[in-house]
Amino acid sequence: MIQTLLIANRGEIACRIIRTAKRLNIKTIAIYSTPDKNSLAVNMADEAFWVGEAEAKNSYLQMDPILDIAKKTHADAIHPGYGFLSENAQFADKIKQANLLFIGPSSEAIRAMGDKATSKQLMMQANIPCLSGYEESIPNNETLIQNIQTLSYPLLIKASAGGGGKGMRIVHDHQDLLIQLNNARREAMNSFSDDRLIIEPFLMNARHVEVQVFFDQQGQGLYLFDRDCSIQRRYQKIIEEAPAFNLDQKTHQAIGECALKVAKTVAYQGAGTVEFLMDSQHHFYFMEMNTRLQVEHPVTEMITQIDLVEWQLRIAMGLPLPTTQAQLQHTGCAVEARIYAENTRKDFLPTSGRLDHVSWPEHMPNIRIDTGVTSLDEVTPWYDPMLAKIIAWGETRQAAYQQLLKALQKTELVGLETNRDFLIQLLNHPDIQSGNINTAWLESHLTQMKYEQNASFYAGVAAATFSLLFSNNTPMTAWRLNQTQTGQCIRAIQNQPYHLKLTKKDTIWEFQMNDVILHYTQIHLTSTQCIQIQDAINSTTRTCSIVMHQSNITVITDQHTITLEQPNYEMMKASPQHALSAPMNGRVTSVQIQPDTQVKQNDILMTLEAMKMEINIKAPKAGYIKNILFSPGDSVHEGDLLLAYDETIP
Repeated sequence: MIQTLLIANRGEIACRIIRTAKRLNIKTIAIYSTPDKNSLAVNMADEAFWVGEAEAKNSYLQMDPILDIAKKTHADAIHPGYGFLSENAQFADKIKQANLLFIGPSSEAIRAMGDKATSKQLMMQANIPCLSGYEESIPNNETLIQNIQTLSYPLLIKASAGGGGKGMRIVHDHQDLLIQLNNARREAMNSFSDDRLIIEPFLMNARHVEVQVFFDQQGQGLYLFDRDCSIQRRYQKIIEEAPAFNLDQKTHQAIGECALKVAKTVAYQGAGTVEFLMDSQHHFYFMEMNTRLQVEHPVTEMITQIDLVEWQLRIAMGLPLPTTQAQLQHTGCAVEARIYAENTRKDFLPTSGRLDHVSWPEHMPNIRIDTGVTSLDEVTPWYDPMLAKIIAWGETRQAAYQQLLKALQKTELVGLETNRDFLIQLLNHPDIQSGNINTAWLESHLTQMKYEQNASFYAGVAAATFSLLFSNNTPMTAWRLNQTQTGQCIRAIQNQPYHLKLTKKDTIWEFQMNDVILHYTQIHLTSTQCIQIQDAINSTTRTCSIVMHQSNITVITDQHTITLEQPNYEMMKASPQHALSAPMNGRVTSVQIQPDTQVKQNDILMTLEAMKMEINIKAPKAGYIKNILFSPGDSVHEGDLLLAYDETIP
């Protein structure tokens, strides 16, 4: 029996595993890196031990120090969560050699499924439907190009050793092939220390449908139904739901049984997820198998009322599955939204900094919050930017989506940019609500989504200005009946200065932000944290939350989060024509040019990495690189001048 469990992970998944372990009276051991010393997971665990410095390779990827902690604390088992070492066969072997239980499958199964080339060849031999491409993962571009002459574009490049969208590229023509091969190979090496690639046809208008499977040590297996994960950006999921929508019972059963067959080919044990691509005719094709607990496992738990972590622990202890396939049932629908620290207005760049204020809708019915952060936590650039998952259940798909929307509207995150507002906009889209989606849907609708976001931006800004006025930070003329009254100030939004002016005459408030004018008939401060405003045109009343933090004011509406900052005039003075600055906190991974050299427009000058994501810094126009201020391995902060650049070529 497991009496002490070490969680070899961090963040929300560590917290989630700890909750189940505590319910089962299992002692929990957390590990932490230096920046995670005061994290929620550390505070929840019975004991916590330092495992290394910030970078994952110096902490959460250090196998031997983790095993030393397990031995020192007399742990019986190690749960790897997901990410980090969760699909590392060597780690599974080391745990077994140390006479500890690994909460996961055998190292042989991890190796077979961890390599996309190997797993795809195994599936084709087992007559599992696959997209036929070039599966030989030869680390040589010329050989790959020679062997794909018969394939039709578009093509999909994948990192053989990885997942999560890393090293994945779509290629639309032969001219772009070599560039994308090099980009994919470099990212795969940075992410997995393995630059082997495979290539297959890119299936247009496909859905991403996956199946949750479990096998015990007695060889019995079952599937816990399916999930749709088609809403993605950069091949990473944003919204997931269970069961997969608009499929008939025959298809649900067929894809479930196919997933069981996939797992049986490698004598699987424990929890796993088999991922498929599905075309418009509901034909499905094996994509990969994740040999771990999946990020989106809560939607399966919500419709089955089964604790999947508990099942993982039971199977690791040699206990049989507690039910059969025929006995399994699911009720209603569940949908999950991932909350990321990212700036959706800047192409989803990850953000970092202090979370000055966090408030979750924890007491709503049929809502579950899985998070690893709380107010005043520091979000660093070292790890994945996911802050939390909000999961909603409803008797119907529509009811689940509406409940999730309400929960997001009650979510408050202040201090850094998140995708909360974007998710609200996404859930309101008729295509999302009707299920008229595929894996390429979000990319094709981004322009429209950004436009709609900007179009309704100003009501929240108005509310923020009102809160400024009530905080006595803005000089106002005397408020006298039937006289014009005025207050004004300058604030910055996204480092852009805005002249904000408020004028009141009789019962009408006129708000002006640069050249935008809005009118209100009511401004009512209900408390120091809440304000109500009423639109003069359509009489719509909005209630906004106000958060004062540091020298900033953030206003949160049911649609938007807007922060008004003290203007940083030095940053505003910087001319983008003569300097290129870091768009995010991160680390320089490579510098592609030398000082005193000419560059063409869109030439890649430097590559940054943060939160498991690469960003290329490109020349905005043809010009001349005067100086380079950072080297590979250097840390940079958002706004740091990276290199001096001039459009004038000497």
